[in-house]
Amino acid sequence: MRNLRLLPVVCLTLVMVLSSCVSKKKWNELVSDKEELDQMLSKTQQQVKNLEENVATLNDEKTKLQDEFTSETNRLNGEITGIQTELSQAKKETAEMKEMISSKDAKIKVMDDAVSSTYGPFTAKGLSLEAKENDVYLSQPVHFKSGSTRISEESKATLQSIYEALVANTATHLVIEGHTDDVPMKEGAPFTSNKALSQARANSVKRALVRMGADANQITAMGHGSGKPAMSYENDADRESAREKNRRAEFAIVPAGAPTYEASQSLE
Repeated sequence: MRNLRLLPVVCLTLVMVLSSCVSKKKWNELVSDKEELDQMLSKTQQQVKNLEENVATLNDEKTKLQDEFTSETNRLNGEITGIQTELSQAKKETAEMKEMISSKDAKIKVMDDAVSSTYGPFTAKGLSLEAKENDVYLSQPVHFKSGSTRISEESKATLQSIYEALVANTATHLVIEGHTDDVPMKEGAPFTSNKALSQARANSVKRALVRMGADANQITAMGHGSGKPAMSYENDADRESAREKNRRAEFAIVPAGAPTYEASQSLE
């Protein structure tokens, strides 16, 4: 306690000694330098504080970004897993589709080969085809005069081409369909009905092909009478033209293995 009471006296004595040793100018300079250093220290301390706060803020942002990165990484990994699963399923479905397409292609090739072997010999001879009533017909019918079963000279070239096509593909079957116009049979006519006349026309065409050398077993002859006209008419102006077109024999081409019509095989 005694030493503490002596401390102010010592400090005062020290100041007096220093004051006597240092000039007032020096003293003022020292005081000024000290104040400047104090200001610099305060500024530096504030900068340190600001930098520490910036570091804390950046660390918070870093932590937040790391959390967001982890969350986004997990989300993207989940999406990637889902996409990989979908990709695997898509590849599996693609492989299945390719197998199905390959099977379909094989079936189509078989059908194309069958179509080519069935209809190719006819088109190769310059004969054209048309689809009608779910069947394929030659577009070149044989026409007849009223009440007649006689084949015209113009039609013989068509029959020659048909014969050559049948010989080229013995598995194909040909159905000859005879037709008439709508004129009723007169009393004493060679045929009792249009149905009988249409059958006779089909038989006449079949006989001609067989005489050329065609196999009779490849050909079916049947008559439809006037029930399936190629052309209908509603006025007298079209009547004769329609009747001329309807007096005909048409040719339906039946592929191998397909059922054929039940009809007369008679050549008489």
